Amino acid sequence: MFAGEDVTRDHKPDIPQEQSRILDSGGDVRRMVDPVDGPVGPFRVWVKGGRFPGLAMSRSAGDSIAKSVGVVAEAETRGVTCSPGDILLLASDGVWEFLSTQQALDLVTACETLEQGAAALVKESCRLWLADAESDDPADQVCDDITVVLMRIPEDPLEVVCKKTDPTPSDSA
Repeated sequence: MFAGEDVTRDHKPDIPQEQSRILDSGGDVRRMVDPVDGPVGPFRVWVKGGRFPGLAMSRSAGDSIAKSVGVVAEAETRGVTCSPGDILLLASDGVWEFLSTQQALDLVTACETLEQGAAALVKESCRLWLADAESDDPADQVCDDITVVLMRIPEDPLEVVCKKTDPTPSDSA
């Protein structure tokens, strides 16, 4: 059995350091407001006084509007030690919304291959998103972005990096 270990933290806009950067960049951090229920959902990044982008994370690649109000593409990183046979699981917030690291890893390792494990994790994440929908209206039944990358740490890492190639050029005459 594998033991899951979180190696990152979620980049949420209400984390004090993240919020400070966003506010210093002219952005705003607040929740959406329902006319009846008041503030709902997670804290989001907005253009000050605006109704967009409404991004529920403080770090993201490729969002030019969010970038203009303090959302950065630079990930927080830290080194971890992996051993041969360990499984590295990278996934987007669409997976982590409803599953813990250990739940995701248990689901993956119950499968015969990593490819099957990735497919099972995507399927279960989508099922949980749909189960959380507040109505049966198809317009309300959405799945957030769900991305999964799985890799088993090889016995000999050089075997993966240094592939044997034929050094002689081919003739196409």
